[in-house]
Amino acid sequence: MIRMLLRVLGPEYARPVRRTVALMTTTAILEGLSYALLVPVLRALSEAHQATPGPG
Repeated sequence: MIRMLLRVLGPEYARPVRRTVALMTTTAILEGLSYALLVPVLRALSEAHQATPGPG
């Protein structure tokens, strides 16, 4: 599908489209990693919050 888009746009726009696709892929991977790394932090905060006795 991307190849067809590159053919339709022609060689003038091929490089910017490839760069955009590469940047979007990199951004998606980094976003996924950040969410995956955030899970242990949130779990630890949740456990610490549950261990703290509430008022009353």
